[in-house]
Amino acid sequence: FFTLISPHLLIDRSFICDIHQSPESNAIVKAIIALSHELGKLITAEGIETFEQAEFLRQEKINTGQGWYYGKPMDIKTLLIKTSELTFL
Repeated sequence: FFTLISPHLLIDRSFICDIHQSPESNAIVKAIIALSHELGKLITAEGIETFEQAEFLRQEKINTGQGWYYGKPMDIKTLLIKTSELTFL
């Protein structure tokens, strides 16, 4: 019997980058998400670079996403400054 210990599953950017150009990548990502939901895993997609990718993944109900669409890599000082400027409703 096989058990996945981690409660979290990461979808690699190599699958995300082609989800709108490649039917195969699209089908693989949908299958990974469906399987993760069935297993009760939290899902993070990495390498999100476009609005279309972010919207597709939001509609597929991933938990979190990361990538240049949301922000470029930055040092901790810059991150702290940017997050201190956020306004929450």
